[in-house]
Amino acid sequence: MLAASQRQQWTKAAFQDSRNVYQLALRLGLSFQAACGALASQQVTSRELARTLQEQTVNNIKLSLAPEHLITNLWANVWTLAEADTRGPFSKLVRMFGHRHSTYEPDSRLKAIDKALQKILHRLVFRVL
Repeated sequence: MLAASQRQQWTKAAFQDSRNVYQLALRLGLSFQAACGALASQQVTSRELARTLQEQTVNNIKLSLAPEHLITNLWANVWTLAEADTRGPFSKLVRMFGHRHSTYEPDSRLKAIDKALQKILHRLVFRVL
C-alpha cells in the first residue's frame, strides 16, 4: 500500500477523496471496501472517514471519473493513469497515448495495443492525465 501511494504521490489528505481510494484499490487488487478498511487499519485515515468512504457506491465513483457514455459496463474498472504510471504494468499504454488530458475507451482502439494487453484492456476505461 505504501509503495503504490508513494508512486502516485498520494498523501494522507489524498485519501479523503473516494476516487483516490478507488484508484489505490485497483492498483492493489483490492475491493474498494477493503481498501477503505486497510487505510483505517494502517491509520492513514480515521475509522470514521473509512466508514464515510465505504458508504459511497463504486458505480458513482466510476461515473465521477469518466463520462457515463464511456462506461457501457458498470463492471468495468475506470483507471486514472498519470505520470507515475510510466513505470510498471501500464507503462506501454501511457507512453502510447502520452501524458495529456483525455478520456480513452480501449474498445475503440485495440488495434494500437499489444496482443498481450488486449485481454486486459477490453473491459477497462482509462482516463490519462
